[in-house]
Amino acid sequence: MNLKTNTFASNTGNLTFDNWNFDNHALTNIIQFGVYEKTKIMERFWNFIFYATWVTLRDMSINLISNPINYVIVKIYPKKRKKEFKNFQNYMKNDKKSEMYPEKSKNISHAFKFMLISTTVSIGVIIIIINYFIDFQFENSAFLGLFGAMSLSIFMNYYFLYSNNNYLTYFKLIGNQKTPFNSYVIAFMFHVVPLFTLMFLALKK
Repeated sequence: MNLKTNTFASNTGNLTFDNWNFDNHALTNIIQFGVYEKTKIMERFWNFIFYATWVTLRDMSINLISNPINYVIVKIYPKKRKKEFKNFQNYMKNDKKSEMYPEKSKNISHAFKFMLISTTVSIGVIIIIINYFIDFQFENSAFLGLFGAMSLSIFMNYYFLYSNNNYLTYFKLIGNQKTPFNSYVIAFMFHVVPLFTLMFLALKK
């Protein structure tokens, strides 16, 4: 059976196999292409979660920390020291402006830490659920399970987000959509729900 001209379309481009037979070599390439597509889907999803986390932390730091501090300083700062006051205002303004760009934002590192922790927690929840169904004595290998969850979390996040600065490319695409509220909801679901689930499973035991 010949595969004369078949094109596998994807969001990242087209992959065409011409005049190939369905032998082991062709099957291997098709499988590799399928794995590649699934990896790109996971990469897009992971960067969207990272973006939602960064936007949430960024807006919280501006609205709950920077703006209140700025308001208090404006009220109590001596009016005679106009030069110092102006320098402070310029600093706060530039700080807010830099937070709008992920490559300059201070919150990008905090967002990455949240991704590491929440991914570890999520993997831990999955391990506990699997353990419940297969009745494996996980207590004897708790440290090994935690180490595995942390290692997988570090690998996933570095691979999907930081390798080749993937997150900067995806942030530019996602940022045009302007959906801050959706970002807050997604960040809450990803980071808080697994934590409560883990607490619930721990208490249930």
